[in-house]
Amino acid sequence: MRELASANLWDGIGCGGSQKCEIATIEAMRQLTGDPRWDYEGVDVGDFLLEQFRVGDHVEALDGQRWCQGRILEAPKEDLQKDQKPTWKIQCNWSSKEFLSEHIRPVTAETDGLQRLLEAFVDPSLQRVLERLSGLKLQAVQASDGRRSMAVQVKIENVREAQLLRDQVLSGELESVVNEVLSRHSTLKCFPWEIGLDKTAFFELYERTLMSLSDLTAHQQEKLEELESVENPVIHLSAPAGAGKTFVAVMHVLKRLEATGDGERRHLVLYVAPNKALLFHFLRWFMVFASTKTVRWRQHLARIVVMCQPYQKCMKPTITETRIQLDPVEASSEEFLLVVMDEAHHMFCSQTDLAQQEMLQKIPAQQKLLLSDVSQSDGSQKDLTFDRFFPDRYQVALSQVVRSTQRIVAGARAFQLSAADAVKSSSLGTDGPPVKSFIFEVEGKEGNASREEIMMHYVKYTMDAFWHLMQTFSTLSFDRRLSLLVPDERFREDFQRLLDLELQKEFPHRRFQLVTCEESLSYLPSHMMAVNAEVYAGESIVLDTIENAKGLEQLIVISIGLDGGQDGDRLTRARLYQGITRAQLVALVVNEFVEDGLLAFLSKVKLKGAQRFQPKAAFAEIRTDAAAALVASPPKKVSAEAPPLAVSAARPVPEEVLPIPATARTTGGSAAETSKELPPRRSSVWDTESNALGAGARAVAGRGLRFDPMESMLEAYQRAVTLMELELIRDAARSLKEAEDVNFYQFNQEHVLSKTAPPDGIVLRGVRAPPQVAQSLLRDRRGRRFRSSVHVTREIVQMDAQRLRSGAVGTTQGAEVMADGRLAVSVDVTHGSFVAGDGLFIDSIAVGGPEEIDLTGSISYKEFLSPKPCIAQWYCCHWWGESLDSFVSSCQTHAQLRRRGSPGSAGGYWVAAFAMRQHELREELGPDLKESPFYDALRLADGILLTVDSEEVFRRTWCHYELYAGSDLKHLDVVCNGAMLSRTGLPGESMVAKQLREKGFDWELLLKGLTMNCEASRATVLADRRMFAAIFDQEGTLKVDETVCSTFALLAWPQAVKRGLVSTQLIETVASDVNREALELSLAHLQEFQDPGMLQLAQSLPPNLTKLKLGLEGCHELTDQGVKALANRWGTKLKHLYLDFVGCGKLTDASLSVLAQNLPPTLTDLELHMAGCVLVGPPGMEHLKKHWPKSVKVFRASFKATKLNRNFMTLQDLEDYWRES
Repeated sequence: MRELASANLWDGIGCGGSQKCEIATIEAMRQLTGDPRWDYEGVDVGDFLLEQFRVGDHVEALDGQRWCQGRILEAPKEDLQKDQKPTWKIQCNWSSKEFLSEHIRPVTAETDGLQRLLEAFVDPSLQRVLERLSGLKLQAVQASDGRRSMAVQVKIENVREAQLLRDQVLSGELESVVNEVLSRHSTLKCFPWEIGLDKTAFFELYERTLMSLSDLTAHQQEKLEELESVENPVIHLSAPAGAGKTFVAVMHVLKRLEATGDGERRHLVLYVAPNKALLFHFLRWFMVFASTKTVRWRQHLARIVVMCQPYQKCMKPTITETRIQLDPVEASSEEFLLVVMDEAHHMFCSQTDLAQQEMLQKIPAQQKLLLSDVSQSDGSQKDLTFDRFFPDRYQVALSQVVRSTQRIVAGARAFQLSAADAVKSSSLGTDGPPVKSFIFEVEGKEGNASREEIMMHYVKYTMDAFWHLMQTFSTLSFDRRLSLLVPDERFREDFQRLLDLELQKEFPHRRFQLVTCEESLSYLPSHMMAVNAEVYAGESIVLDTIENAKGLEQLIVISIGLDGGQDGDRLTRARLYQGITRAQLVALVVNEFVEDGLLAFLSKVKLKGAQRFQPKAAFAEIRTDAAAALVASPPKKVSAEAPPLAVSAARPVPEEVLPIPATARTTGGSAAETSKELPPRRSSVWDTESNALGAGARAVAGRGLRFDPMESMLEAYQRAVTLMELELIRDAARSLKEAEDVNFYQFNQEHVLSKTAPPDGIVLRGVRAPPQVAQSLLRDRRGRRFRSSVHVTREIVQMDAQRLRSGAVGTTQGAEVMADGRLAVSVDVTHGSFVAGDGLFIDSIAVGGPEEIDLTGSISYKEFLSPKPCIAQWYCCHWWGESLDSFVSSCQTHAQLRRRGSPGSAGGYWVAAFAMRQHELREELGPDLKESPFYDALRLADGILLTVDSEEVFRRTWCHYELYAGSDLKHLDVVCNGAMLSRTGLPGESMVAKQLREKGFDWELLLKGLTMNCEASRATVLADRRMFAAIFDQEGTLKVDETVCSTFALLAWPQAVKRGLVSTQLIETVASDVNREALELSLAHLQEFQDPGMLQLAQSLPPNLTKLKLGLEGCHELTDQGVKALANRWGTKLKHLYLDFVGCGKLTDASLSVLAQNLPPTLTDLELHMAGCVLVGPPGMEHLKKHWPKSVKVFRASFKATKLNRNFMTLQDLEDYWRES
């Protein structure tokens, strides 16, 4: 049963896949239950089919490893013995060969369908799709057995094209597209064929192809020519991981050897590396490339010797039938033509033995080539000793990563040591899948877990990573394509013992074998082996230390336990960088959660939704100086007695070193207001869904991270603006026009969008322009993007197709010709925002609109104003037709009333127009609004501030949704013309003062909130209308309307009581909100609130309330009749009840009695305050005891200044009173 998930059930052997599943289930049930009813009898289907295949029939039969069409010459006898298998004699149609076969099948509809499938494959429509998708060409051919077959021609000219095809195959995209096209093909309607790609067979071809691509990239070629032109005896080639340092060195070595004569017999080249695995890696690449370039490659190989630590002897490579062998050779005093020192940052650093460094420096050579990446060293640039030993070296720098995907490069950027290198580096790779993490906490051990227990956790989550890979690449063999990299040899030994057992248990059919890097790379590439020998019948997976993987690469890499927490920041950083950058396509990280570790930041990260990956934006997520700052800081103290792998104990971090705080400290406020957990940062690089984190991670989130490479990126919820910034915005708006009526839309079009566009301009891709316009643009290159001295600018204008916007305006920087002949035009935005699809005018000449726009690098207006984070305390709800003057005035009023301080204080007002990146608004919102940063900011805020300048705000769709989504927030403040309504009282404000403050609010305007309606609401942008139509439909339009309208009704209720305007509309609006489960309302000290008002309030209670909180303190005219009306209407579903009748002097024991009689059986929490109700006494408490619900677990009450004259702080206090009385 355990094999069913990953076994190939349709392998052509025995029963079909479904039957195998049935048999496995029956066998499992027999073993589990022992019930004889699960017994079955196996019958060979051949017994029934002997009569089906007669002499002369046309069939397909298996001849060895392939199926052939032919005619039956002889059929098996009908009286076969039990141990005899039926065998047919077949004559092949194509070759006339006669052979015996036990496996035959009819040539029927299946074969006919296959022929039709082949016809469909060569259909021009599918040909065009495949060629456009991945450069594939199909051609029908005649196979040697007479059947029609299909040949696939793959056009691969460079590494990127090979990687694109690789990703399309592995992701299943190619299969999906092909099957989608085939499903619509007319000839296949009766044959539901589905095409599957053999990923293992593909990768065997891919790996051979990749190793035979001997052409350098343009960047590599440029750097190779540079170093070949230099006569300096020492050349230093530095590059980030994956840029091809070793590849360039191989080409350089080959060229130097090619330039020597055939008569030269001595060793000319010495290649030096830290370990044998890298020696084998270099030799494999040299053999493959040299064999494609020259027939003398074996002679050249004989002139190479190699050396590794401890750098004491040279070795000569020898090729056997299947392996590369290294044999010691006598040391020679002759001068080498070239010495290549790979991973030189490890050889020449402060941690390396000085004697070894001096020995390496003194090796006689005409030229030395040093290959290094400072980010892979254990220290920093100042720890390297290049300047001491090679002060006059010539420096050459590669900056373009070729090996790894864009996401791997971006993920490793967090641990890249040189900020300058990180900024300069780029990647030619494909996007690739996200870097996936499996960060876990060791459960229930509180820091005292044994090494064995922790190792078992590592194995468990590594197996989770295996299953993830199995599901992602279902038919891919991992043989020599997967590496597991661990921190040290002790870890490897302990881990391998447990992992071996688990692999055998989980995947017995896969026959995994764990080998070292050295063992894996010592074998020749399969196509260069002299014999067709299987090195290992199963799948070899590399398990080795990160030290032994230096300079190597693998398709898939799992970095395990590299963030150990006990090794110091420098070594940990280097290990993580090395581990991630070893991967070509897929990088995974498995690690226990170390609270002050370098991967702890992943506890606060979440993968962005299904959005188009943008490499520039991904790179911008990471602080380029994060790793360098970490290394430069004082080393972390490590206890010498701390056991390896022990879970780190919690320790405080000084406040001054905390990064962006984990709670809303920057904006002040009370403790209650700053206790919300911040939403995770959204990353386009890291997939943290498989993390298994608990209390330890939450504790770190509460106090901040010691190392946070993403802290420079302002999340949307951190882009609130202060009151001072709002005043600067108002001043900027006033500068646009003399009149004080610039609204949000105008300010955005005329100011915000030009200030927040990418600093290097946007790129409009796919523009079709008349020849004369295209030529002029191609000549007019300027700025950073195009290097030229020409500075001609041309106006480019776009009008929105719906004529709802004033259009976009910019000036061109120049253009480039794309592969399809259209243009990519670089533009400086001066007004508005360009959109894909709409037509353009360049110098008043109409041109085709762009298909795609590159907006990478755009920012929000908040980020333009200040890089300082400010967390949302108040979510501002408004409409874009409101003037900036009116809006800012409302915020000033709000700040003064809420006592948020004078101008300049850190008041966090979250305004979508300034917080969201307007050029990339759709990307920021994403496909699911509840997963967007906009929603994070709304839910994180203490409350909503609704600014009302007209009744139009109650008609806007965005406002409708915001009020619905934030309806359960603690605060809702509404400001209009200097007056403010609030759901609760302000800090230090009495309820009487609240009533006086709200008295001046425009009552008629407020009542418009009672009529808000989803279907009648308005949104200017068509995409918004469609989005909210879907959201409201999903949520339920009636539910949304009832929630929003009842919220306004409750907000208006105190003033309605004060003005005597509690209407039927007000009552019905609240009562009809059937989805409302909590109602909180304070009518304290409203002398106008009497028994009739209590009846109206009781009539308004929604039917499904579970929580009711009423503040009726000081309502002196309230009597027992009012309390009775309330108690009779609050329903039977209440769980939490809070009633404040303090000072209601007309209430008697009858009120307490009626309350007791109507307490619902579902009640769990009761808080009752009747202090000052002088007529209440022991008889009322007896009634309470008589009707007391057993479900109540929490009780608080105040009865001071009554006949009881005591308070009850707990339920136990009440029970003690009853017992005493």
